[in-house]
Parts: sequence; C-alpha cells; structure tokens
Amino acid sequence: MTVFALSDVKLHIDEVFACADIEGLEAVCNDDGTFYTVSRSSPLVVSSLDVPGVNVSASTADIIDALHETRGGMGNK
Repeated sequence: MTVFALSDVKLHIDEVFACADIEGLEAVCNDDGTFYTVSRSSPLVVSSLDVPGVNVSASTADIIDALHETRGGMGNK
C-alpha cells in the first residue's frame, strides 16, 4: 500500500487510482494527519435503466411503424 499526501492526490488522482487497481488499496494522508483509504470497488448504485441490449432484426422504419400503430396511427403516412 502506498501512502499519498493530499497535495499529491490533488495533482495526480489518476496515479492513485492506477495504484489502487494494481495493489488493491491505497492511503491518503490529510493535512491534519487523518488517513483515508482508496480501493477499487464495483458500482454502488445500479440504475434500473442499466439493462443489457438485445439484437433484433427490426429496422428503424419497422420500429417507427410499430410506434405509430400503438399510438392509434398518429402521424402515420
């Protein structure tokens, strides 16, 4: 584990993250002597909108036609 001074973190946060990726855990020493740890983690919040895509053979025109059909033909040709 590498200990980074707060001033170094402000200038080189990418280096802190890179070290955390390699070593797993890094420490940051605040100006008042308080230590904080930085480690890699999976996302804490998962959006309900974050869903995997699907492959379909529908064209853009097919999708637009389906939308027009479900909306009662509004804007149909």
